[in-house]
Amino acid sequence: MLVNSIYNYLKYDFEEVSKAESVDCMLPCQFQLQTPDFKKIVFKAGPEDKNENFNDNGESVTQHPKVYSFKTEQYHCQVIDTPGLGDTRGAKQDEHNLNLIRNAIIEIKELHSICFVMPSNISKLTSNFEVHMRDLLSLFPKTALKNVFFFFTYANSTFFNIGDTRNTLEEFISTFKETNNAEIPFGMENVCCVDSEAFMYFIATNQGHKYQNRDLESFRVSWNKSKEAVETFLVKIENVKPIKSDDLLMTYELEQIGTMLRKENNNQLKVLIQEVLTTISQISMTSKFNLAKKPSVEPMNESQRPGLFQALEICQEHVVNPNLKQLIQKLVEAYGQKTVVKNAEKMGQPNGTNVKRSSIEKDTENGFKPDPPKRVSSDWPCLKRLKEIAERLGIEWQNGKISINLMEDMLNVQIAGNLQQRDINKQKLKDSLDMLLMEFNGEFYDIVRNFNDEY
Repeated sequence: MLVNSIYNYLKYDFEEVSKAESVDCMLPCQFQLQTPDFKKIVFKAGPEDKNENFNDNGESVTQHPKVYSFKTEQYHCQVIDTPGLGDTRGAKQDEHNLNLIRNAIIEIKELHSICFVMPSNISKLTSNFEVHMRDLLSLFPKTALKNVFFFFTYANSTFFNIGDTRNTLEEFISTFKETNNAEIPFGMENVCCVDSEAFMYFIATNQGHKYQNRDLESFRVSWNKSKEAVETFLVKIENVKPIKSDDLLMTYELEQIGTMLRKENNNQLKVLIQEVLTTISQISMTSKFNLAKKPSVEPMNESQRPGLFQALEICQEHVVNPNLKQLIQKLVEAYGQKTVVKNAEKMGQPNGTNVKRSSIEKDTENGFKPDPPKRVSSDWPCLKRLKEIAERLGIEWQNGKISINLMEDMLNVQIAGNLQQRDINKQKLKDSLDMLLMEFNGEFYDIVRNFNDEY
């Protein structure tokens, strides 16, 4: 119903529809009204479509996700209509529907908004409401929360404001923040209050129904307010960074990797796996990767990806599960290399190669003599001492003695501790250790400081 309503609200003014006395239906719709003598009348409109299974059994009406294109003089957008959750056919059907939704959104190159549709005036939502919200959000990375919008239907009864549903929704948002380390935005900027009654009015009257105690003007107000709300929503999503399909697929694959990594029993990788899981928790919307001692995990930014993939490659060399090895390899091949190259290009370093030489030559031409390159000890770092420092740092991290904003530096040391000396980025290691030094004093401070001074 809502998809049809939105299409008509965008395409027509109320006066146009009033003269035509009809509306357009992109997909079949069905609803019932009551006569003054309490008889139910069912109204149907739109083309026949086996994908829409109208029933009274509590089964989802929409059977498979389907994309509808809206083309009007002002707007051109696509809407993915998806099956609902809470299907009376059981948990397996809900799981099947979730997989259908995941596959459908991954096929879309860019997704600008995630719209949750719910009645505006229900004081108590069903007991499964929280489960279904979590299931749907789990399809997306945390960065997608900025794309969440709430559509409140039957809004005429609440004067196009949020009704009693607000309390239950705010309770869920608060609980979700505690369990998932992620905050769902909820305010005027991502709320849309609409009502399909004006759309339904023209279908019903066209089929001979007479409304009691309602005049045409009341439906005009409802139509115009809904139209305004939908148009405002479209203006807002024009300024929202879209969700990329690659990010959706990468998040899903990282969650699979994280689940398998938790089953690995390798003391050598213990700290590194812990850091990988923490980093996955920066990306994943699910709560199973969040660590109790890390309550303020922020979404991972683009610059942190190379470190994550490098850590995964180290894990790949040492894990036992062959399926996990293969999954990590596919993930790194698909996303890791191009991220590294992209960052290198951003820094002016084609293929990751340092290009300082040209500037040195230019300075020489202008008569300026550059500082001589710093001499680095060829046997630095001592791998045995580096592993000891990495292990100690891991313990300090697990005890909450290292601040969350130094997690990337912490991960850099853990990665270096698992590499061969020739593969270690020495300058990067030293810089990370310098940053971590600010967290310590006493004996451990002296150990790390002396280690770094040998560089």
